[in-house]
Amino acid sequence: MPRKTFTERETRVLVSMKLLASFWQRCLPAESTSSDEIEHLLGLDAAGLVKARFDPPTRKRTGELSIARAVVLEVTAEGLSALVRARRQQPSLLEDMPVRKARRVRPSGAATDEAPGQPGLAGPGKISNPW
Repeated sequence: MPRKTFTERETRVLVSMKLLASFWQRCLPAESTSSDEIEHLLGLDAAGLVKARFDPPTRKRTGELSIARAVVLEVTAEGLSALVRARRQQPSLLEDMPVRKARRVRPSGAATDEAPGQPGLAGPGKISNPW
């Protein structure tokens, strides 16, 4: 079966999804100094798929602007959702994409807010938090 050729846009999206998946697997915050990665991270940050900090842009002698370093602080819920959708849509291309189980953290004091004997049901005047 011939391999599908991708447009430039589709290729950029695929590279961005693979980069997003790699940051999902890393211990965060994680630093990147690669100009290609930083370019993709700017797009992922603008789309709300990651939260990142970028060094201020500097102007090279050629007049070109560059960013020396980016620090990815978090892969957002939207980012994880985009990874799941991308994996469903392109399983053959993203089969090497890592999968990590979501971690659930119960906020402190959540157990005391539940109604007695009714896990997940909040007491009077309280909103239940399933996390």
